[in-house]
Amino acid sequence: MKKSAVVVCILLFIVGCSKKDSSELKRGVFSINGEWIKKEEIHQVGEFLRNDMNRLFPGRIFEGASDNMKKQAAHHIASQKLLLAEAKKKNYPIDTAELRKNVAAIKGGFDDQKTFEEELAKWGQTEKDLYDQVSYGIMLDSLMRELFQNIDPVSDEECRQFYEENKDKFKGRKKTKVSQIVILSGKDTTESAETALKSKAQEIVTKLKAGEDFAACARKYSQGPAARDGGDMGWFETGDLRKEFEEALASLKPGQISPVVETGMGYHILKKIDEKALAPESLDQVKKQIVMLLEVKKKNEFLMEYVDGLMQSADIHFTDSAYSFPPDAQFGSLPAQIPNQ
Repeated sequence: MKKSAVVVCILLFIVGCSKKDSSELKRGVFSINGEWIKKEEIHQVGEFLRNDMNRLFPGRIFEGASDNMKKQAAHHIASQKLLLAEAKKKNYPIDTAELRKNVAAIKGGFDDQKTFEEELAKWGQTEKDLYDQVSYGIMLDSLMRELFQNIDPVSDEECRQFYEENKDKFKGRKKTKVSQIVILSGKDTTESAETALKSKAQEIVTKLKAGEDFAACARKYSQGPAARDGGDMGWFETGDLRKEFEEALASLKPGQISPVVETGMGYHILKKIDEKALAPESLDQVKKQIVMLLEVKKKNEFLMEYVDGLMQSADIHFTDSAYSFPPDAQFGSLPAQIPNQ
């Protein structure tokens, strides 16, 4: 089954806004303005957030249901609830043509109607429920557009200042093309199973050194999202990848393979496919990138401040401290980064 990014986003929204019966209201780990949120919902949202961050930053590999991820997922659900309540107060009109177009785009991300309905059923939803959720999404978009009208545009001086403060990121940079084979493990993996997984990764390294094709081995053995592409992770600049990967790649020449790299996610084998130096870039060359980055930063900061205000006045109660977050918790936006070329 193929899924577009919009499918993942709408399913994340559905989980955060799913229906509850009277029995579910008694089994939540926190409540917001009288509505109880279940542990299972938070874990589902947490998994979506983790997968989305792994998609955006494939080299860093955000791991498992960590304590921080649980709190972030709970905060995400609370934020969605509060923002949707504000959007409903505004009573924004819903364009029927836009609604149908968005639903059609979501359905188009599945192989057929049956697969689409099965996926909805996993979340206890029907197609009618999906129309409701997409309507809520349109309302939230309208709220965001209204809110963001209050943000000042990025000035030339802000661009110049950012460029001067980050000159090292625009001069003498390198880009590295990387492929990966990963054997996944987890915190619940037994010691004997962990030993077997590490041994399996080492056996793959031996095969590669004996001349077997890396891409073919990735397709056969790797359990990462890039396996079907022969392990191709794409191009990365210094700082894009997690520290263990940066260190392993630093000593490699193009075409060489790393030893097994161990992380909390599993065992990784990296191949440096290519490497090239980037020419220094002037402010004029990167101004468009900087404007886009600063616009996103301003919107994130404005939205976080707006949500903080809603959180401060919301009635929130926790029954499990593992999911608790302070009203002014800084979740919900990824750190701004200079876009790659």
